[in-house]
Amino acid sequence: MREQHALLARALDWIVRIPLNGEAEIARLVGVGESVARRLILALVRLRWVESLEPTSTELEARRRYVVRTDAVAELTLAVGAGTLAHDLPIRLRDVLHRVTQFETTVGVGRLLADLAEHVRQAGIVELADGRSLPLATTARDRWWLTGTNGYGCLRMGERWAPFLVAWDRAAAPDEHRRRRVRAWIEGRTTAARPWGTEGLPSLLLVCPGEREEAVWEKALLTASERDPFAVPSVLLTTREALVVGGVGGAIWRRPGDTQPRFLLGTLGWGARPPIAAPWLSDRSGSLPVLSYRQGEFLRAWAATELRHRPNGPIWRRTGAVAVLLGPVERAIVEWIARFLLPSAADLAPILNEPIPLVERRLDGLVHCDMIRQYRHPGAAGSDDEQLPDHGTRADRYFLGRGGEQLLADRAGVPVALFREHAGIKPRKRGPDGEPLFVRHVEHTIGVNRAVAQLARNARARGGRLVEMRSDAESAWPFIHGSDRYWIRPDGSGILRAGGLLTPFMLEYDRGTLDGGDFTTKFEGYQHFYASQAWRERYNREPLLLFVCADTRAARRVSNAAKAVSLALPMQITTDLRLAEGERGSEVFGHPVLPDSTTAEQQT
Repeated sequence: MREQHALLARALDWIVRIPLNGEAEIARLVGVGESVARRLILALVRLRWVESLEPTSTELEARRRYVVRTDAVAELTLAVGAGTLAHDLPIRLRDVLHRVTQFETTVGVGRLLADLAEHVRQAGIVELADGRSLPLATTARDRWWLTGTNGYGCLRMGERWAPFLVAWDRAAAPDEHRRRRVRAWIEGRTTAARPWGTEGLPSLLLVCPGEREEAVWEKALLTASERDPFAVPSVLLTTREALVVGGVGGAIWRRPGDTQPRFLLGTLGWGARPPIAAPWLSDRSGSLPVLSYRQGEFLRAWAATELRHRPNGPIWRRTGAVAVLLGPVERAIVEWIARFLLPSAADLAPILNEPIPLVERRLDGLVHCDMIRQYRHPGAAGSDDEQLPDHGTRADRYFLGRGGEQLLADRAGVPVALFREHAGIKPRKRGPDGEPLFVRHVEHTIGVNRAVAQLARNARARGGRLVEMRSDAESAWPFIHGSDRYWIRPDGSGILRAGGLLTPFMLEYDRGTLDGGDFTTKFEGYQHFYASQAWRERYNREPLLLFVCADTRAARRVSNAAKAVSLALPMQITTDLRLAEGERGSEVFGHPVLPDSTTAEQQT
């Protein structure tokens, strides 16, 4: 019985220290099998000391994750006799909401620490003596970690210690934020290093989304080192893919400028100074496993009450409440509206594969909590002689609200102003009459959304789907051809799947407003792009260049302009109406994913 109580307290310890770990991670941290960890967690849930949340992110597997209940914090503090428990560990309401908002980052850091605990346990010489997510309560002046780091751990081998910090980079974060984080680490290094004494600040494990982001970090760190090599923290780089394939203890870590990857245990700095400690519940109270039945509200119930009765509360409470309640479809809607301005319910329905009435209801809910806002646009959909199909939706279009901006910025770990400026979020301004002024050419933006939606609808009708879609900001592509640097700036880009075939494409939408000079510049850019085969950086096969035009006159102008410069590009041209008719079986594009084009004025 005593051993069971000790394991129960140990499991609670790790849930307090590292929120949102699942059964598999808690099993590795405690050092038991998953079936034992499942029973321990069930006991803590029954005693209402912890509760579960399930991630709605497509990046994470759908399984329960656990957090300590915030109404239990006071009693936990009394049980261990440590008045600074909420100051040292991430258990306050704001800490929990912050972790839920950054679900992917929190889970990534927790899994890294759990995998490391299992790795060193198998080695038999080293143990994970500490691991935790870093709290928000500490002021910048009192922090012993670098700003923007997400976790802390410490290995122990006899009387030797190897502390380390963890920073988890998100793909949605702009490169400018990465460069600013490096500058912030340099500026805050002296203050953060003081509590560590002569052995100095510990190593920082930096996990990047991919090799491109890793290269950005490396360049920023090397540039800073050239100016002052002693001001830059000791950083070990890796990617998420390397972490999955090679394991946290494998030869996957390298210092900026190094080409040879290293093993973690041999690269961390080992010293004799004990690490900075936080109270362990199981060490401070032998009676802790005998827990009382707790009353109080679960987090989801709290979040629903918060949004219903405190719609104008602090932004962090509202954003956190939305993060707790947000489902996968609502999350996808917010992300799409952030990247593609002014979509309607009819635009979103085929992309989400949801019926329009259901999408409208979800949109209404997101408007209620200021994740998005409505914009009623009276503009025309097609030309005078071409009528597009009516998909039976209201005229409302949507743009990102303040809450939505905050949610996406928090999720990426980026200040909202920086995120809005550098992460491809569409500008949100107000005109003299108070109406939103989004872009100079609203009809063009709406046309792009309509074309993307119709591509998704056509693909579904043929048993495929729109696998990926990037906005104009995400699709802008600098490249080198010969000795010169060029850009292409399509209105969007993506990948369609049909019949097992993945087809990348770049989308251009033309309302018939471009002149000859515009076409010449645009086509020259694409000529250099295809000639240099720059597309290989992102795609496994040559992408199609799809021109969707507002009407037949615009399509004829594009075709004539392409012929005038003797283009030899994988380009297809159609109109809004013909693209819409493609859903019903008529021919549009000359490619296996979409039907073949047949008229001369549609083809180059």
